[in-house]
Amino acid sequence: MKAIAFFREAVAIDTAFGMAYRKLGVAIGNAGFPRVSRDSALEAAFRHRARMTDVERLMTTGSYFSSGRHYDRKLAAEAYEAVLQIDSLNAGAINNLALQLIERREFARAESILRSAIASGIARATMLINLLDAQVRQGKFAAADSTVELARRRFPQNLTVRGVELFMLMARRQFDSLEARAEWFKANDPDAETRVNAAFVLRDLAYIRGRINDGLRLDQEANALDDARGNPAPVFLRALHKAWVDARHLEQGAQAARRLDSALAKTSLRSVPIQQRRYIDFAVIYALSGRPDRARQILAEYQSEDTAVRRRTQAGYHNALGEIALADRRPVDAIREFRLGDREPDGPRDSCPGCTYEMLSRAFDAANMQDSAIAAYTAYVTTPSPFTWPDDNGLARAHLRLGELHEARGDIDRAKRHYQTFVQLWKNADPELQPKVALARGRLAALQRR
Repeated sequence: MKAIAFFREAVAIDTAFGMAYRKLGVAIGNAGFPRVSRDSALEAAFRHRARMTDVERLMTTGSYFSSGRHYDRKLAAEAYEAVLQIDSLNAGAINNLALQLIERREFARAESILRSAIASGIARATMLINLLDAQVRQGKFAAADSTVELARRRFPQNLTVRGVELFMLMARRQFDSLEARAEWFKANDPDAETRVNAAFVLRDLAYIRGRINDGLRLDQEANALDDARGNPAPVFLRALHKAWVDARHLEQGAQAARRLDSALAKTSLRSVPIQQRRYIDFAVIYALSGRPDRARQILAEYQSEDTAVRRRTQAGYHNALGEIALADRRPVDAIREFRLGDREPDGPRDSCPGCTYEMLSRAFDAANMQDSAIAAYTAYVTTPSPFTWPDDNGLARAHLRLGELHEARGDIDRAKRHYQTFVQLWKNADPELQPKVALARGRLAALQRR
């Protein structure tokens, strides 16, 4: 917060201070504030780049294309590579290039350049966090533990480093320990942003465990904490979140669609800043709610939108088409769209392969392609993810479905393991979800008798 205030003061004094605008945009993004403010700062920095040195201009170009409205991951990476041709130990370029590599799932290369930078004595806290991310995504938990210890020794007061144990517990799925530590951070940490993040971790964990009512309560608490620190949720976000819970967690599609209809009746998508027009989210949730007709209408509006917005969200557009195809009972079309949704022109969409596995598993299942469904569900539940679980609704349900699929194939041992995992995850689920737990317990008991 102090950094944001200082940079705003700097650009008020000199309205053409390009590097101050860039730092302001980065600080706003790091604080989790609305994208519209970050984009505005980065655009101002890009406009004034002529006053900068070569390295400053390239760093600004990288930030503009990696985080601004005119998103182009390839151009961003090229800018950071060019910085390193001039200054091979430029910490910002090394860190930002590593982020680009992690997004493209080039985890080993990202780990390599971060390790080299740290060995050269230019380690920053963000470098160590990104190194941890690359290591966990490769399943290198011992190496990640060493990185955590190094980060704690060098940067004990850094907010992200202080809370990094939450990420490691999530990656290892040590949910009891995760809940205890997140509760501590939420109640005791002096930093408001850390308390907010802990509340959101607890919310997602509640959803994973089928405690939907607890999750909704924690969502309200987290949003209240965010409001108190001057970071209100963007337009539509809370309505979309509740509709998502209705559609995915509670399987109440009609209620989810009514919630979305009400939100759009109060505020049209075109009436809010361009960065907050959540076309893709609306289309996906309408499709999940059994309203593919409304989802198509939303996407038709999206298609007439600014090309810069569509460039950044093209992958999400294909995923929305995939959800529409599933709602229309066209699972083979859904498979094709989900695969397209996992690609950008320069490689994979992002650092989360599990997100695509979750979607593909449902599509293969609907297409009765059992071998592919088992492979996708298995990849989904086993792929390491250090910061949050991709789709907090899907983990338990994937284990339940894997139990059913393996049982149908006569693979009793695997079926029992997945049923047991499901029951463990949802043993304290809300009453309305307990019938699924009872079903799994019954199947598990029958398999054990066999």
